[in-house]
Amino acid sequence: VMVSLIGFAAHRELGALVGSTQTLDTLLRIVQQYDLPFKRLAADLLALLARREVVVAELLSMNGLGRLVGQLQSGDGPLTQSLLRVVCYLAADSASLSEIYQTGTVTVLLALVAGVVREYAGSQAAPPLLPPSRITDMQLVCTALTRISEDDELSQAIRACNGVCLLGKLLLVGPAGAGGSDSGAASSAAAGGGSASVASLRSYVFRALRFLFSMERNRKVFKRLFPPDLFAAFIDVGHYNAALAAYGHLVQRFAELSDKQ
Repeated sequence: VMVSLIGFAAHRELGALVGSTQTLDTLLRIVQQYDLPFKRLAADLLALLARREVVVAELLSMNGLGRLVGQLQSGDGPLTQSLLRVVCYLAADSASLSEIYQTGTVTVLLALVAGVVREYAGSQAAPPLLPPSRITDMQLVCTALTRISEDDELSQAIRACNGVCLLGKLLLVGPAGAGGSDSGAASSAAAGGGSASVASLRSYVFRALRFLFSMERNRKVFKRLFPPDLFAAFIDVGHYNAALAAYGHLVQRFAELSDKQ
């Protein structure tokens, strides 16, 4: 049944037929209580339905964020990724701010970043390697943190939870396959694609950091994060600039930094 509903929800004009209050409540209960295959399907369906503002409002009225955020650390990649998409949609609604604060959503999102940082801190590769699925996860986490940090109180909470430092460390990871011993055209193509994915991730990270910097109380910690030239370019992007393209030159400058810097 859920597979069929996912097919309907994939079409925006048909999605309205699926997203009733009863359906949403059932999907939330499945994510919380059922076995993993059903959790994945329910999360996939929620991610499609949450593209509609009316569904976001309904989920928030049902404490949907609080019911989902505990599942973000399930350890299952597909489930986490679908739930992160839902969180991104919910975080874009200003009505979610109080629930984000009350449910500890910031702590959970930063725990996901910390997990990646810890996992790859001991990697023997230079730079540490990040597979494509984890890159997507971190892009979604950064998107959610960007939206959350538009609120001053939550922005300060991100900094207080060491979010600035963790995001800075996330800039150091590289694509799976980088620096490997495989040779040939296929390996080169894969490395190129991986490099593009990491460049994209760094744009998301820089955007999240720049939104955090936009709140004056957060700015002191940034002076220790970047060398002067990069810091100046970082400032020049401007406050609350949501366009990812605006961070491309920061990614390029960062890639040109020496290991010592």
